[in-house]
Amino acid sequence: MRATFESFVKAVGAQAGVENLAPDGDNCQLVFDDLPVTLNYNESDDDIMFYCVAGTVPEKEGERLTLFTSLLEANFFFRHTAGSTLSVDTGSGLVAMQRVLPARGLEETELLDTLESYLNMAMLWRERCGGTADESAQASGETSGDAQADTPSESNHESQGWMKA
Repeated sequence: MRATFESFVKAVGAQAGVENLAPDGDNCQLVFDDLPVTLNYNESDDDIMFYCVAGTVPEKEGERLTLFTSLLEANFFFRHTAGSTLSVDTGSGLVAMQRVLPARGLEETELLDTLESYLNMAMLWRERCGGTADESAQASGETSGDAQADTPSESNHESQGWMKA
């Protein structure tokens, strides 16, 4: 099924205006509107995951509690995540957003629509979590900024445009 993943990556590249985009093994790292996103193929489960760093956990206890509450509320039945999951890695202090899709039976248009929805929501959460869009920050696990407690609104989500590379 790796050929299917390669085909999907090529379709993402074509949609974003990047000719002949190809994965590096099981991964493809892209930047959409300054947001580094990784597409990963898991052969053993035959699924595709999108993931990115949305921001960092605030140092102040009150801000941290507010952020954690917002993340939990957003994850409740995927209320404000467009089917993705927001998570926190306590070791690094990073807030991440990930989405897993079964590759079997997945149509190209479904993948592109899901990726677009994921990107729109990830960008909103990056704003809320104070994440940086710097590629080196994601690679090193460092981001900066203070978390925002507000939950993304539907109107903000709808106003986002299609992905750009």
